Amino acid sequence: VNKGPKANPLWATDDIKAFTTLDPFTATASVAKFVRGAPPKSVKGLWFGQYDLGWNGKFDDWTPLFTSPEADAFHNSIGVEFSVAHQMDLKDPGNTYKTKGKIGIEVFHCFNSLAGAKEGYNAFQPDAPFFVNEPRAVGPYDQVIWKIMDDIDYTA
Repeated sequence: VNKGPKANPLWATDDIKAFTTLDPFTATASVAKFVRGAPPKSVKGLWFGQYDLGWNGKFDDWTPLFTSPEADAFHNSIGVEFSVAHQMDLKDPGNTYKTKGKIGIEVFHCFNSLAGAKEGYNAFQPDAPFFVNEPRAVGPYDQVIWKIMDDIDYTA
């Protein structure tokens, strides 16, 4: 909401930035498929990660790996508040992510600490336990972490 009594003051500033980062992000065209966990009432001050992966298979083949008890335990151990998993449209002209995989998978994670976000960053590598023995996972393994500076209220 950018006007009226419930307008977010962020929109009234000259520099409208909800995130800070030193790294560029990947522009993707994607469809959200599911959410893991639940967003907290406020995400201000938390950390946000964008993770992109090529996959030589169907999205539905990847889903059980991401939602397995082992994956849940890992995500919980590094403070992931919630995640949103997407399938990318690799043919969309606005998509800057390029892979040799049949499909592109994108996951957004919200972390409760920078330390957890960095652990997630370090685990999202080709030689990580979740990928090393999984031939369907292909690169590039793109990722970026941002600090969330403020909440944006889209409700009227």
